[in-house]
Amino acid sequence: MPSIHYSPLDQVPVEPLLRLLNTEEIRRHLVDHPQFDAIILSQWIQSKIAVDQQPGCLVRAILVDKELAGWCGIQPEGSTPELAIVIAAKFRGLGKLVFKDLMQWAREFGHSQVEIHLLNTRREYRFLRRMAETVTQNELGGYRFTTYLLNTSPENHHQAR
Repeated sequence: MPSIHYSPLDQVPVEPLLRLLNTEEIRRHLVDHPQFDAIILSQWIQSKIAVDQQPGCLVRAILVDKELAGWCGIQPEGSTPELAIVIAAKFRGLGKLVFKDLMQWAREFGHSQVEIHLLNTRREYRFLRRMAETVTQNELGGYRFTTYLLNTSPENHHQAR
């Protein structure tokens, strides 16, 4: 099993993060935004650091054997925190491991529920549907999302295996 390490975003090299966020595959599944450049990336990192400093929130770069694989977070989203996982295609199989870590951190923060919003360009994840208390179609900011509401209890967490 690869060695996964989580690091604050401001402690990873900028160039790999810039390449990751500008890949066509990543951009296709995220809300439209301009291509990242050094200035936009710096602003994005600062916004994620501000999220990371909020109680019950966490934003981290995902490193696999010291190589940037993506980023993840527990972010504020109304009354229920949102989980975010963005992983480069090369590391796609790590999503469930990162998901399990995020669910553990959510429990440690005292969150009883979390949401995952997937843009309608994403396929359905059966393991999320099985775990979800509800699955709804929503429009947020003019975009269509599938939203999975998940209970963070350990019993529900083990269903992700």
